[in-house]
Amino acid sequence: MQAEIFIGNVGKLGNGRSIEGDIGELDTVDIEILVASFTGYRAGAAAQGYSREGAFPGWSGMFVKSLSAVQDGSGAIVTVNGHGVLDGSDKRKRSIFCAGQLIAVGPISKKVLVWSTEEEAEVAETGAATEGKRQIDKLDEDGEVEYLTITTPSGAFDRWNINQAILTVVDVYFATSLPATNVGGTAQTPPDAPTPPSYLWGSYDEPKRANHPNGWVLDNRNPEDVVPGSLWRVTDTYAYYYGDQPD
Repeated sequence: MQAEIFIGNVGKLGNGRSIEGDIGELDTVDIEILVASFTGYRAGAAAQGYSREGAFPGWSGMFVKSLSAVQDGSGAIVTVNGHGVLDGSDKRKRSIFCAGQLIAVGPISKKVLVWSTEEEAEVAETGAATEGKRQIDKLDEDGEVEYLTITTPSGAFDRWNINQAILTVVDVYFATSLPATNVGGTAQTPPDAPTPPSYLWGSYDEPKRANHPNGWVLDNRNPEDVVPGSLWRVTDTYAYYYGDQPD
């Protein structure tokens, strides 16, 4: 398209040139204007509505990033660079991490033989009320200490190493108002949340520790100023937690 030319020493010199940034990146726009004074080019640009970190005239969602000038006689040609989000969308960029966490379970407790005053042995759990009684570790046929068994989704054994699924979502996006900063560690579900892992501990019959909150939790939110007071790059980190798991 033919550039617009203005008569005189102030005004718009050419049409704006815009570049749409990738997902997770800002869009950019450039334009050239004429101002009357090279040494006062910033004031001249401001008079036409172009001030650093201000809204970019004629481009919704864009902000002035920088100004640079080249002398032209007594005046100057000023290049105005802008950045922002052209279409007003959040340009969300998502990373999903699906991993396993090894959880060691057991032994819960040793078995002991307790002798009462009548010299009759009974099997008890370590820590049972045995005041005034004698106790020794209960041994199996091979002379090894016996432990109470625990039940997991795959059966009952003395000790287990279990891989528990961990699902984490990291979203990077842009916001034109500062998002809430008092929601870290609270129950928050990411937009278009991926399918969480199935509950693993339904048949586990020993003590468990509850997670609160559970389900999707916003572990961390990091807003970074792009244009102070007007535009932020936000990083939200979500994780999915079971309702409970082994203590």
